[in-house]
Amino acid sequence: MDNVAVYRCEACEGHVLASEEAPEKDCCGEGLKKVTEDSIDTKVNEPDADGVLHDIFGLGETSLNICFCVIDNEGATVSEVADEMGIDRSAVSRHMKTLVETGILRREERNLKQGGVVHIYAHEDPELVKERLTVGAFFWTAKVVELVNELNDEKMEAMMDEDADVAKVLGGKIWME
Repeated sequence: MDNVAVYRCEACEGHVLASEEAPEKDCCGEGLKKVTEDSIDTKVNEPDADGVLHDIFGLGETSLNICFCVIDNEGATVSEVADEMGIDRSAVSRHMKTLVETGILRREERNLKQGGVVHIYAHEDPELVKERLTVGAFFWTAKVVELVNELNDEKMEAMMDEDADVAKVLGGKIWME
């Protein structure tokens, strides 16, 4: 799925995120109409790779550098990456755990000749990573929409309450999360 767009259902007025290449796009048995940024009165910031990786997946510059180190070495242990990058082993281990949980790296166990086991970290298949990050971004987007709806519901309740300070209600909610 290369190009994704936002569509609005003519029947229920709901919104759907869907591939532009999908042969049939409908909701409630009705067709969907594509929504463009020009057609809404809301400015949307352009995402950048660093922001997306940090905000959605919790990956910062150090995590990405560790990932590139593993890829360059075609697999590596925590100790090898720590030594090569001059970073504390426990920090490398935490970053690698996050990269594995995100689905970018995988962890394999290798038996040592002298006994014991060592964990080797290697990169996942790029197509699998692309799919995981795409689906993860969709789940994150769904949570953002839920948060926006929740904030809107709280705003409406506060506006109905004559004694409520709407800014305080919303501001308090935003700063608490």
